[in-house]
Amino acid sequence: MATAPRLALLVDPFPMWLDAVGQVVSGIGFEVAGKTTSPQEARAMLDERGFALLVTGLDEGIDWLRETIARHPFLRLVVLSASDEREVIADTFAAGASAFVVKGAHPDDLAAAIRQVFAPTIYLRGQPATADAARPSRPAELDLLTAREREILCLAAEGLPNARLAEQLWVTEQTVKFHLSNVYRKLRVTNRTEASRWAQVHGLLSIGSKAA
Repeated sequence: MATAPRLALLVDPFPMWLDAVGQVVSGIGFEVAGKTTSPQEARAMLDERGFALLVTGLDEGIDWLRETIARHPFLRLVVLSASDEREVIADTFAAGASAFVVKGAHPDDLAAAIRQVFAPTIYLRGQPATADAARPSRPAELDLLTAREREILCLAAEGLPNARLAEQLWVTEQTVKFHLSNVYRKLRVTNRTEASRWAQVHGLLSIGSKAA
């Protein structure tokens, strides 16, 4: 007997964002049972139905998030925001968010974040470690990269041009450029040379595909 899909509620001031996020959320098995541009309407909908997932921004502030989680402690909250300031991210997690995704992220990153919230399979630095304590710690920025971004960064640092990268990974050069631009942003570098240097300095080439 098939299980009922989890219900998701999406909140954003811009209807086009609601439609775009709705496609991502429904594509990973959730039923988008509510979409609204009004936080007040969202609060009423949450009180009426048993939503499992709320995807929202920070337009109503951190207090709105904190109050929402207090009213619905079993709700998984994923914040989708244009801000990537560390203080904002920290405040959002302190308010009870399960995941924070920057609006410039690839849709696959949002989908992965939501999956991770409901079925944790990746353990980030700061959580209880089960591996050998003597293993060198990984740089914090590495946890911001997706598996594909780490793979492309490693290959780029080894000197492979975009055309070879695309051929090896069976993707287009435009896709490679897109992932590299995300890498530059997340590592706070400006070009391929700086990204490659970062990878070498932080031991990414030795970590390689072992990075989780």
